[in-house]
Formats: sequence, C-alpha cells, structure tokens
Amino acid sequence: MKFWLYLILFSFTSSSLLLAEEIQHVRFSLIHAQDDGIEERLPVQDELKRSLEKLFGYKKYRIIGQARSSLRPQAPVMFSPHDMFSMRFSKVTSQPAMFEFELLQENKPLLKGQYHPKPQVPLIIRGPFYDRGNLILVIRSEAQ
Repeated sequence: MKFWLYLILFSFTSSSLLLAEEIQHVRFSLIHAQDDGIEERLPVQDELKRSLEKLFGYKKYRIIGQARSSLRPQAPVMFSPHDMFSMRFSKVTSQPAMFEFELLQENKPLLKGQYHPKPQVPLIIRGPFYDRGNLILVIRSEAQ
C-alpha cells in the first residue's frame, strides 16, 4: 500500500514539475541603434545601454517596441512589439528548452534564430539595418 502511495505521489509531483518547466515567460525588446538623428524617447536602462555601447558602438539607443509573452510547447506564439514588426516563437526541444524565433517586418521574415532561455541572461542580437542604424533584439527569460 505504501509503495502505491509513494508511486502516485512521485508521479503527481513529477508531472506538475514538468508542466511548470514547459511554460517560459519572456520579455522581448526591439531597440533602434544609431549614431545621430534619433530622439531617445524611450531610453534604454543604463546597464543595458552600457552593454550595447560596448557590443555595437552606437551613441544613441531607443526602445521602439516591447512585448511579454508566455511561450508554450503546444503551438507557436506570435506577438507584435511594434506596428511594423512582429515576433514568432515555436518550441524545438523540451530538455533543455529551446525555441526558434523569427522577426518579421510586415509579415516578411527579417531574422531567424534559436533561443535557449536562461534566467538573468539576456540574448542580445544585432538585427538588420534600419533607418540609418540597426535593430537590436533583446530577449529575456522572466521568473515564473
């Protein structure tokens, strides 16, 4: 009897842990980087700005779009951080969690890649040329 009780308790605990691991909460920021000519309406946080300056060397950065979403393994997730741009995420593997992402501009693919969510470690990618500068994608895993 005790054996069955432990087995049921273990299977319930294991399945609930697996369900918790399957949902990934991410925040996506689309940043425009340029040396001059842009107004820093939505300034980038100081720590991130210093990192971007070291990585890319531009003088001005502004956030042109942000979005948050919960990534689930069942179906691709689509969200739009900006009027012209959208992001699509779909799960590739479960262990470790790996997602494919695609940046679209007016439904035309601009950039594709893979993302392995790690807490407190943002993925920073230099995107395509945009309006005399570059787009920069910042994807962060958030605590659940």
